[in-house]
Amino acid sequence: MRRLVIMACLMCAPVFAAPLDEARGMIDSGDYDQARTILERSAKDPALKPTALTLLTLLNNRTENFEEGVRYGKQAVKASPDSADAHFQYAVALRTKMSKVSKVRAMFSLGTYKKELKKARELDPNDTEARNEEIGFLVSAPGVAGGDVDLAWQRALELEKLDWRGGLRWQAVIQFKKEEIEGGLATSRKLLEKDPADSGARFRLAYRYQILERYEEADREFAILQTDEAEQIAMNALYQRARTRVLGRYEQEQAVEFLQNYIEAMPAEAAGVPGKEAAYWRMGNAYEQLDRTDDARRAYEKSLQIEETDEARDSLKSLGKKR
Repeated sequence: MRRLVIMACLMCAPVFAAPLDEARGMIDSGDYDQARTILERSAKDPALKPTALTLLTLLNNRTENFEEGVRYGKQAVKASPDSADAHFQYAVALRTKMSKVSKVRAMFSLGTYKKELKKARELDPNDTEARNEEIGFLVSAPGVAGGDVDLAWQRALELEKLDWRGGLRWQAVIQFKKEEIEGGLATSRKLLEKDPADSGARFRLAYRYQILERYEEADREFAILQTDEAEQIAMNALYQRARTRVLGRYEQEQAVEFLQNYIEAMPAEAAGVPGKEAAYWRMGNAYEQLDRTDDARRAYEKSLQIEETDEARDSLKSLGKKR
């Protein structure tokens, strides 16, 4: 929705707005420095200034530079008072600021944040990003700051009509927060019934089962994820299948096998997955549960050779006391 609004503005002046379109593409691809150069130059042109300022706020939100984000956000809403996107990006900048400063300093920005977010929603009631932002605030903020789980639930039901995936995801989050466990699990499964290929939803459900110590149910979900075409997803699932068995203290031999396969399959430039040091530490846990002390010691030592971690160091030290 927001992208359509910005693109509509660009179409009003297709020739002159080409740099803004280019900058937007650069932001989406992570080329922030080049995008900044284009946008700062475009902001000097009165015809391009309103959209350029909004995009500069977006850019700084992406890089979590809240000082610049707030500065440009103020300018953006002044230049574009009727732009839902300008108010939304300013609100995000303020939220980023509040997350990084002291609680006392954050309180000074809270009122403006809520006002800007409300304005964004009023200007574009169908904007799902603003609705997600509002629900996130209502769920996570304390009551004295404006948090309201019951209102968040109402908003999640409204969001479902515009974005069923986002609406159901928030409903599950709220149910778990209210300790309505079976309801949260049912909503999570409903998400997967509507889209079995949603790996993010399946991971969240599997982790929830882990937290609830329902390990066999967790493993069933991770087993499905292990077959995913995306290597990062499949690798994470394999590791979690081993972790599930260690946490549940069952089938530890299978956990060791999973971890050996995980280590062997890990690419040289692995990203977004637990490292080999974590895998060897988990393997040491499994061996220790099997009373294979020597194997556990070797696994912990191997973990420490790869990277010094408190977990492996403490495990090795604790193992020594058992001799």
